Formats: sequence, structure tokens, C-alpha cells
Amino acid sequence: MEKSGLNGPQALGAFLRVKRENTSPERVGIPIISRRRTKGLRREEVAQMSAISTTWYTWLEQGRDITVSAQTLSGIAFMMTFMFQNPLARQLVDNWEARARRIVAELRSDAVHYPNDNILNAFVQQMSDNSPDFRDFWSQQQVIVREGGQRLFHHAEKGDLVYRQLSWQLASNRALKMIMLVPEKSGA
Repeated sequence: MEKSGLNGPQALGAFLRVKRENTSPERVGIPIISRRRTKGLRREEVAQMSAISTTWYTWLEQGRDITVSAQTLSGIAFMMTFMFQNPLARQLVDNWEARARRIVAELRSDAVHYPNDNILNAFVQQMSDNSPDFRDFWSQQQVIVREGGQRLFHHAEKGDLVYRQLSWQLASNRALKMIMLVPEKSGA
């Protein structure tokens, strides 16, 4: 039986693309001055915030078989740490503390399968160094399996936004997951 799904560089590239496309510029403090043709962040914006060149980031996202340092991946991960390092998250995310605790417990649930992953361990260390909340939640040793459900956000201009979180995990590769937030209709 043939194994389906992406592996290695292609899996990383697909993950980075989805994360970039689903991260709004406002979420990371980039003001919207004019109409954007790109869904989510632009590659050059992620590259700049990750302290790498746009070309290098593009190659990562394209799944090219290149050698990526832990420092480079940590830079990208750091850019994606909005929940713990951007004060706006506490205003935007409904019940921030409970959501933040859950995110850390979900990460710990995944991390237990990869105890010798240097990149993952470096990411956890970096988050612990940069966020007292993350450090506190991580030290509590809570493990929770990712679940879907309703997610509420308090947007400064658009008001309350309600989404349904859908979670999928590839049976043949535990490392591949897709998490989507699908807008719910008003009053749903």
C-alpha cells in the first residue's frame, strides 16, 4: 500500500504556506494601506519578520530540498507566536488565558511523540524564554488532544467574529495536521 501525503520539505512548505495565508497583516501589526492581492501575509513580510531573505523563505514554502538551520525555522516560528508575544492577542482572543493554556497543552500533546526533535525543543525553549505565560503553562505539564469547536474573536473594527475550528490529522503521518477556522453565520 502506497503512503500518501507530503513528507519532509514539501510538508514544511505546505505548512508554512497555510500559516502565512491564514495570518492577517493586522494580526501581526502590519497596517493595511491599500487593497492587497495576497490572502494573508506576503512572503516578503514573513521573511522580513523571520530575519531571512524572501528568496530563502520562498524556497522553504515551495518545498525545495534545502538545508534549513534550526535558527531559520526558529525565526519563522517566532514570527508565528502572536498568541504569547503580541499584547493585541489578549484583546482579540476571547477568554485568552483558557485558549493560551489549551494551545500549550495541545503542543505538549504533540511534542511527546518527538522528544529528540532539536527544532521543536529549541522552539519550546525560545517560547519559554520570551513568554512568562508560555513558560508557566508549559511547566504545568497539561496534555490535551486538539479539538474543534467554536472560537470567538473580538475584532477592534468588525466587532465579535465567530468561527468554527476544524481539525484534521493525517492517519499515515501524525506530524501533518490542518487546522481551519471557518466563519460561522451571524446568530449561529
